[in-house]
Amino acid sequence: MQLYEKKNRKWYCQRGKGDVLKFTDDEIRKLKECFSALDDDGSGSIGIDELEEPLIGLGFADTREEVLDMIMSVDDDGSGMIEFPEFLEIIKNSDANEKTAKINKFFKDMSNGTLGKNDSMKDLSFNLIVQTMRRQYMMDAILGKGDQKEDGMRILTNVGRQVQYAKMKAKEKDENGSDCSESDD
Repeated sequence: MQLYEKKNRKWYCQRGKGDVLKFTDDEIRKLKECFSALDDDGSGSIGIDELEEPLIGLGFADTREEVLDMIMSVDDDGSGMIEFPEFLEIIKNSDANEKTAKINKFFKDMSNGTLGKNDSMKDLSFNLIVQTMRRQYMMDAILGKGDQKEDGMRILTNVGRQVQYAKMKAKEKDENGSDCSESDD
Protein backbone atom coordinates (compact mmCIF):
# COMPACT_ATOMS: atom_id res chain seq x y z
CA MET A 1 0.00 0.00 0.00
CA GLN A 2 2.84 2.39 0.75
CA LEU A 3 4.25 2.01 -2.78
CA TYR A 4 0.82 2.80 -4.24
CA GLU A 5 0.56 5.97 -2.14
CA LYS A 6 4.07 7.05 -3.16
CA LYS A 7 3.04 6.64 -6.80
CA ASN A 8 -0.06 8.73 -6.12
CA ARG A 9 2.03 11.49 -4.54
CA LYS A 10 4.42 11.40 -7.51
CA TRP A 11 1.45 11.54 -9.90
CA TYR A 12 0.10 14.67 -8.14
CA CYS A 13 3.50 16.39 -8.29
CA GLN A 14 3.97 15.59 -11.99
CA ARG A 15 0.62 17.22 -12.77
CA GLY A 16 1.31 20.38 -10.81
CA LYS A 17 -0.97 19.30 -7.98
CA GLY A 18 1.75 18.70 -5.38
CA ASP A 19 0.11 21.26 -3.14
CA VAL A 20 -2.66 18.76 -2.37
CA LEU A 21 -0.06 16.92 -0.33
CA LYS A 22 -1.22 19.07 2.56
CA PHE A 23 -3.23 15.95 3.39
CA THR A 24 -1.78 12.83 4.97
CA ASP A 25 -1.91 9.55 3.06
CA ASP A 26 -4.73 8.33 5.32
CA GLU A 27 -6.74 11.54 4.80
CA ILE A 28 -6.27 11.25 1.03
CA ARG A 29 -7.47 7.64 1.13
CA LYS A 30 -10.60 8.60 3.08
CA LEU A 31 -11.24 11.63 0.88
CA LYS A 32 -10.91 9.40 -2.18
CA GLU A 33 -13.64 7.19 -0.67
CA CYS A 34 -15.84 10.30 -0.31
CA PHE A 35 -15.08 11.34 -3.88
CA SER A 36 -15.96 7.87 -5.15
CA ALA A 37 -19.24 7.97 -3.19
CA LEU A 38 -20.09 11.28 -4.88
CA ASP A 39 -19.14 9.95 -8.32
CA ASP A 40 -22.51 8.33 -9.03
CA ASP A 41 -21.68 7.27 -12.57
CA GLY A 42 -18.14 6.05 -11.84
CA SER A 43 -16.67 8.40 -14.46
CA GLY A 44 -13.78 9.57 -12.27
CA SER A 45 -15.16 13.09 -12.15
CA ILE A 46 -18.07 14.77 -10.40
CA GLY A 47 -20.31 17.56 -11.60
CA ILE A 48 -22.96 19.83 -10.23
CA ASP A 49 -25.65 17.14 -10.24
CA GLU A 50 -23.48 14.92 -8.02
CA LEU A 51 -22.29 17.71 -5.68
CA GLU A 52 -25.44 19.78 -5.32
CA GLU A 53 -27.36 17.53 -2.92
CA PRO A 54 -24.60 16.91 -0.36
CA LEU A 55 -23.23 20.47 -0.38
CA ILE A 56 -26.66 22.06 0.06
CA GLY A 57 -27.85 19.32 2.44
CA LEU A 58 -24.85 19.86 4.69
CA GLY A 59 -25.17 23.65 4.58
CA PHE A 60 -21.96 24.27 2.62
CA ALA A 61 -23.85 26.02 -0.18
CA ASP A 62 -27.25 27.67 -0.31
CA THR A 63 -27.93 27.44 -4.03
CA ARG A 64 -27.07 25.47 -7.14
CA GLU A 65 -25.21 28.55 -8.38
CA GLU A 66 -22.93 28.51 -5.32
CA VAL A 67 -22.12 24.85 -5.99
CA LEU A 68 -21.34 25.72 -9.62
CA ASP A 69 -19.09 28.59 -8.46
CA MET A 70 -17.15 26.16 -6.25
CA ILE A 71 -16.71 23.78 -9.17
CA MET A 72 -15.62 26.50 -11.57
CA SER A 73 -13.12 27.89 -9.05
CA VAL A 74 -11.06 24.68 -9.24
CA ASP A 75 -12.01 23.31 -12.68
CA ASP A 76 -8.63 23.62 -14.39
CA ASP A 77 -9.69 22.09 -17.70
CA GLY A 78 -13.01 23.95 -18.00
CA SER A 79 -15.03 20.74 -18.35
CA GLY A 80 -17.59 21.69 -15.70
CA MET A 81 -16.55 18.51 -13.88
CA ILE A 82 -13.98 18.08 -11.15
CA GLU A 83 -11.50 15.28 -10.85
CA PHE A 84 -10.05 14.07 -7.56
CA PRO A 85 -7.12 16.56 -7.38
CA GLU A 86 -9.59 19.40 -8.01
CA PHE A 87 -11.86 17.97 -5.29
CA LEU A 88 -8.92 18.17 -2.90
CA GLU A 89 -8.42 21.80 -3.98
CA ILE A 90 -11.99 22.64 -2.94
CA ILE A 91 -11.37 21.12 0.47
CA LYS A 92 -7.90 22.60 0.86
CA ASN A 93 -8.88 26.10 -0.24
CA SER A 94 -12.19 26.12 1.55
CA ASP A 95 -10.77 28.03 4.49
CA ALA A 96 -10.78 31.18 2.33
CA ASN A 97 -13.99 32.49 3.91
CA GLU A 98 -16.23 31.67 6.84
CA LYS A 99 -18.87 29.84 4.83
CA THR A 100 -16.54 27.50 2.98
CA ALA A 101 -14.32 26.97 6.03
CA LYS A 102 -17.06 24.56 7.14
CA ILE A 103 -16.24 22.34 4.15
CA ASN A 104 -12.62 22.10 5.20
CA LYS A 105 -13.52 21.33 8.81
CA PHE A 106 -16.15 18.74 7.83
CA PHE A 107 -13.86 16.77 5.52
CA LYS A 108 -10.84 17.08 7.81
CA ASP A 109 -12.87 15.90 10.81
CA MET A 110 -14.42 13.11 8.77
CA SER A 111 -11.09 11.94 7.38
CA ASN A 112 -9.43 11.83 10.79
CA GLY A 113 -12.41 10.26 12.58
CA THR A 114 -13.40 13.20 14.79
CA LEU A 115 -16.70 14.15 13.13
CA GLY A 116 -19.65 14.43 15.48
CA LYS A 117 -19.97 14.61 19.23
CA ASN A 118 -18.61 11.11 19.71
CA ASP A 119 -17.13 8.27 17.69
CA SER A 120 -20.53 7.19 16.38
CA MET A 121 -19.81 8.39 12.83
CA LYS A 122 -16.21 7.23 12.64
CA ASP A 123 -16.91 4.07 10.66
CA LEU A 124 -19.91 5.23 8.62
CA SER A 125 -19.75 5.58 4.85
CA PHE A 126 -19.77 9.06 3.36
CA ASN A 127 -23.37 8.69 2.19
CA LEU A 128 -24.54 7.65 5.67
CA ILE A 129 -22.67 10.57 7.23
CA VAL A 130 -24.39 13.00 4.84
CA GLN A 131 -27.81 11.48 5.62
CA THR A 132 -27.14 11.59 9.38
CA MET A 133 -25.95 15.19 9.32
CA ARG A 134 -28.88 16.28 7.14
CA ARG A 135 -31.33 14.66 9.58
CA GLN A 136 -29.61 16.44 12.46
CA TYR A 137 -30.02 19.79 10.68
CA MET A 138 -33.71 19.04 10.15
CA MET A 139 -34.10 18.23 13.84
CA ASP A 140 -32.28 21.47 14.69
CA ALA A 141 -34.72 23.39 12.47
CA ILE A 142 -37.63 21.93 14.40
CA LEU A 143 -36.28 21.62 17.94
CA GLY A 144 -33.15 23.76 18.05
CA LYS A 145 -32.65 27.17 19.61
CA GLY A 146 -30.82 30.30 18.49
CA ASP A 147 -28.11 29.89 15.85
CA GLN A 148 -28.63 26.14 15.74
CA LYS A 149 -32.30 26.59 14.81
CA GLU A 150 -31.45 29.36 12.33
CA ASP A 151 -28.84 27.20 10.56
CA GLY A 152 -31.21 24.24 10.52
CA MET A 153 -34.02 26.35 9.02
CA ARG A 154 -31.68 27.79 6.37
CA ILE A 155 -30.52 24.32 5.35
CA LEU A 156 -34.05 22.90 5.43
CA THR A 157 -35.29 25.77 3.23
CA ASN A 158 -32.42 25.29 0.77
CA VAL A 159 -32.98 21.53 0.59
CA GLY A 160 -36.68 22.18 -0.06
CA ARG A 161 -35.76 24.56 -2.87
CA GLN A 162 -33.39 21.95 -4.27
CA VAL A 163 -36.13 19.28 -4.22
CA GLN A 164 -38.54 21.64 -6.00
CA TYR A 165 -35.92 22.35 -8.67
CA ALA A 166 -35.30 18.62 -9.18
CA LYS A 167 -39.06 17.99 -9.51
CA MET A 168 -39.38 20.81 -12.03
CA LYS A 169 -36.48 19.42 -14.11
CA ALA A 170 -37.96 15.90 -13.99
CA LYS A 171 -41.35 17.25 -15.10
CA GLU A 172 -39.73 19.15 -17.99
CA LYS A 173 -37.87 16.02 -18.99
CA ASP A 174 -41.07 13.95 -18.89
CA GLU A 175 -42.96 16.56 -20.92
CA ASN A 176 -40.20 16.78 -23.51
CA GLY A 177 -39.93 13.01 -23.66
CA SER A 178 -43.68 12.57 -24.15
CA ASP A 179 -43.74 15.27 -26.85
CA CYS A 180 -41.12 13.37 -28.81
CA SER A 181 -42.95 10.06 -28.53
CA GLU A 182 -46.24 11.65 -29.66
CA SER A 183 -44.65 13.21 -32.74
CA ASP A 184 -43.27 9.83 -33.81
CA ASP A 185 -46.82 8.41 -34.25
